[in-house]
Amino acid sequence: MSLELKITGIVSSVLFAAIVFIFLRRRKLREGYAIFWVILSILTIVAAAKYDIVIAITDFFRILSPVNGVFFAAIFLLVILCLHFSVQFTQLIKKIKNLAQENAILKNRLESIEKRLESKD
Repeated sequence: MSLELKITGIVSSVLFAAIVFIFLRRRKLREGYAIFWVILSILTIVAAAKYDIVIAITDFFRILSPVNGVFFAAIFLLVILCLHFSVQFTQLIKKIKNLAQENAILKNRLESIEKRLESKD
């Protein structure tokens, strides 16, 4: 790997980590997700600085090209992240449904109380 490519990888990973910290500080990103992205940034910095590690890992898994190994790892992480978000999305849908039903019940009770009060007057 050329020196320019290593520097580009390290600088872009550090910038990405800085953006994650900015989002975290502004409360636009939850801590749990920030940890994931910071770890990913650190792994990217290590991979850019020590490309021999990437080569060793791809050789261990008998992947022909280190680039293919990196792409496989990235796609695998994205699929795991999508699955995680799908689970959270499903849970949020259930919560929204329950809140809407509770809201409808409370609205119905309020209307019946208002009718009783109007009929007494």
